[in-house]
Amino acid sequence: MRLSYRPLHSRTPWLQVITVGLGAICLTSMACGGGNAAPADSGSATDSGAVDDSGSADGSGSDAAVRDGAARDAGGRDGAARDAGTFQPGQPTLLFSDIESGPSTGWGGSSTKGVAVTIWGHGLGTARGDSYVTVGGQRLESDSDYQVWGEAWPTPFWSRITFWLGSAMGDGPTEITVTVGDKTSAPLPFTIRSGRIFFVAASGADGTGSLSDPFVYTQASGGSGFVAGMQPGDLYYFRAGTYDSRANGGNSVLWIRNSEPSGEAGRPIAMLAYPGDTPRIFVASYNVNFRTGIKFGNEYMVFSGFQIDSEWMAASLASYHRFIGNDLIGLKDQYGSGTGTLVTGGSGNKILGNAIHGGRSKSRFDHATYFSGCADIVGNHLGWNYVYDNDFGRGPVLSINHQENRCDPGTQILKAHFVFNNIVDCSPQRAVAINVYDLSYDPPEPAPEPTFVYNNLFMNCGTLDRTDTDNIGWAPTVIANTADTRFYNNVLYNSAYVAFSVGSGILSTEFRNNIVVMNSSEPLDGRNSVYIDDNSPENSRISDNLFFDMGSSTIDATGVDTATNILDQDPKFTDPSGLDFSLQSDSPAINAGADDLLFDVPPPDYAPIDHDMINALRSGGFDLGVREYP
Repeated sequence: MRLSYRPLHSRTPWLQVITVGLGAICLTSMACGGGNAAPADSGSATDSGAVDDSGSADGSGSDAAVRDGAARDAGGRDGAARDAGTFQPGQPTLLFSDIESGPSTGWGGSSTKGVAVTIWGHGLGTARGDSYVTVGGQRLESDSDYQVWGEAWPTPFWSRITFWLGSAMGDGPTEITVTVGDKTSAPLPFTIRSGRIFFVAASGADGTGSLSDPFVYTQASGGSGFVAGMQPGDLYYFRAGTYDSRANGGNSVLWIRNSEPSGEAGRPIAMLAYPGDTPRIFVASYNVNFRTGIKFGNEYMVFSGFQIDSEWMAASLASYHRFIGNDLIGLKDQYGSGTGTLVTGGSGNKILGNAIHGGRSKSRFDHATYFSGCADIVGNHLGWNYVYDNDFGRGPVLSINHQENRCDPGTQILKAHFVFNNIVDCSPQRAVAINVYDLSYDPPEPAPEPTFVYNNLFMNCGTLDRTDTDNIGWAPTVIANTADTRFYNNVLYNSAYVAFSVGSGILSTEFRNNIVVMNSSEPLDGRNSVYIDDNSPENSRISDNLFFDMGSSTIDATGVDTATNILDQDPKFTDPSGLDFSLQSDSPAINAGADDLLFDVPPPDYAPIDHDMINALRSGGFDLGVREYP
C-alpha cells in the first residue's frame, strides 16, 4: 500500500490518498445466516443523556467446559500497525477483542492462570475440534483453556472465543492468533501486564471480591466501595444475574462519576462478563431518578459481554471507553426531547460488536447510537455493530449531531469519527440509516475533521409514505448535511425514496465505491424514487458507484453521471435474503471501484479501507460494496 499526500484546500492543508497494490486474497463468502433541502435531524439534545457529572442529569460456567455455538473491536492498539498478512481460502479472520491487555496470573489466586479474554472473528467454526488459539507463541490445546468457542453472540454475524491466559506466555507486547485446520489468522495485538482481578455477583452477602467470595454489586458505592477502590489495570468479572437497582447513586444502575477513579491508556479498568455468563443490567420503567443502564463519566473503561435492557437509555459514555460485544435494548417509549440507546459525549470511544435493538419510541428525535458532545482530542469509532428491530419513526437510526454541547470554535475542533463495518436494518420502520447532521461547525469557524462512513450495510431504509399516519415525514437512507463527509464501499439495499441526500451547507462530500439497490415499488405518495438528491453538486464527488432498481416503478437518475458510475446493472449479490452480500463471479461490481479514496485523516489501523467488512484484504482493483470477491 502506498500513501501519498497532496494539498487539498485552504481548510485542510493535507489529504491522504490510499492506493492499494496487487495482492492475492481468497476468502469464502460471508453467510450472515419533503423538499430538496436536507431535513432537520434529531432536534434538540437537551435530554440526550450526554455524560454530565454536574448532578443535574443524574440526581445527586465451569472453567473446563467449552460451550459450542452456532456461526463475531477491532483489537488493535492505537498506533500499532495491524499486520494483514496474506489471506488464503478458508482462512479465519480476527476482528477485535474485549480487552487488549491483562495479567497472565491471578485468576482466583492462581499462579498459572490469568485473565479470560474474548476475541471475535469470522470463519472460526462452531466447535473447537482441533482448532486452537496461540498467545505469545503458546498454543492453547486443552479444552480447559476455553469457555466458549464459535458462539454467535451478541450478533449472528461474528462468532466469539473465550479463553484464559497462562503464565508461560511471558510479559509485554505479544500477539493472539487462531488456527482452524491448517490455516492461521492474522494477529491481534495484546499486552501481558500486571493487574488485579476481582469478581462481582448480583446478589448475596457482601464479599471481598475474590472468586469464592465476590463483591455484591451494591458494594460499589461509598468511600469503602469497590468503585472508590478501583485502580488502573483492574479487571472486574460480573457473574450471571439481574442487576436492577442503583449501585452508586445517580439515576443509573451503575454510575461512575468523573471524580471517581479512571483507568489509563494501556491500563484501563475493565468490567467484563464472567466467562460463559451473561449478566443483565435491567431498568424496568422510566423515572427521572432512575432511567439509565450505565453511565461512565470517568475515562478509560472497558465494558463487555453484558445485556442492558432499559426502558430508556442503555449506556452513556464520556471519553476513551471500549464498549465491546454487548446486547443493548432501550428506548422502548418516548421520554423527553430525544436521546440514543447508546450516547457518547466525548472523545476516543470505541463501540464495537454490539447488538442494538428493541427501540419503540416512534420518535425521530431518538436513535440507536448518538454521537454528541465535543470530541476535540480524537473522534469516536463505531464498528461491527448490528442495529435492528428499532422504530424511531423516520430516524435517523445512527445520528452524528453536535448541535448542542458544541466545541468552542476558538479553542477546539471536532475530530474525525469513523463508522465502519456495521449492519443496520431499518425494519420494521423505514427510516434514515445515518445522518451526519452537525459536526459542531458554522461558517466561518475553523472546519472540523471529516466523518468517514465505510464498509457498512444499510438495509430496508428510506421512505416517503404519507399514508403512514404514525410517521409522517421523509427519510433518505443516508444524509450528508454538514462540513466534510466521506462515504465509501457501503451497500444500501432495498432503499426507497432517496438513497443519498446532500445538504446545501456542506463543505465537501465523497460518495464512492458504493452499491445502491433501490426498490421503486415502495409507496412514495405519487413520487418517484431518486438515487441522489444533491443540493451542493459543486462540493460533491459521486463516482465509481453502482445503482440498480429491483422494483417495478421508475427511479429518477438525476445526479448519476453514467461516465463515472454503473447504472441499471444488477450487482449480483450471492444471497441477499440470507444476508450474504458477497459478490457472484459475474458481478459488474468486481474490480469496478476506485483505489484513490480520500482520507484526510488516516483510518483506524484495525479497520483500514483496504480491508472489507470481514477484514479480507482488497486486492487489484477495489470491488464495490462491503465484500471483496471471492
